[in-house]
Amino acid sequence: MRYPYAIFDMDGTLLDSMPYWRDLGARYLRSRGFTPPADLGRILAGLTMEEGAEYFRNEFGIDKTSEEIVGEVYALLRRAYAEEIQEKPGIRTFLERLKKAGVEMCIATASDAGIAEPALKRLGLWDYFSFVLDCGECGSGKNSPEIFDRAAARLGGSRENTLVFEDAYHAVCTARAAGYYVVGVRDASQGEAEAQIRAVCNAFIEDFAGAECVWE
Repeated sequence: MRYPYAIFDMDGTLLDSMPYWRDLGARYLRSRGFTPPADLGRILAGLTMEEGAEYFRNEFGIDKTSEEIVGEVYALLRRAYAEEIQEKPGIRTFLERLKKAGVEMCIATASDAGIAEPALKRLGLWDYFSFVLDCGECGSGKNSPEIFDRAAARLGGSRENTLVFEDAYHAVCTARAAGYYVVGVRDASQGEAEAQIRAVCNAFIEDFAGAECVWE
């Protein structure tokens, strides 16, 4: 293949996990016996996890520290990855095809790498990847190409011979500007940003069953 290395995002690309992230605050409140307000998504949008925890403390009188609330929220999230979250349609067949073509693969994710392993092992995807690199370990988010460069280097590749699969607009922009061949992956969470993603990436796939552009 022209591109012997591939970097995959996890959430919204490999895994259909974005609905769980969007509903995380509401799930936490329901677990504590509260009815989430209808506009909770708007309230939490743009807040850090710690700021959201402070909102829960002040608004609902939860008698816990912000750190304890954040820990409980992450426990819910880890359980969802370990037990509920499913893969994107067609991904296993696609990864098997890449493996047979000799492509070395890894995951570069903004999520904690620790939550990736249980989900990927449960779904039978773990062994396709050489490693998982997260933004926390890398020390920068996907507004910087650092995570892609470090992932490519660990695989043995470079910007010129590595594919990047991403569903988020900011990450697509970063990887494309750095010189990677970027394959945008459709996810329902993109909304109106899908048109922008299509305009920036080198190729765009609706799903992994129709990813022939990668082999052209």
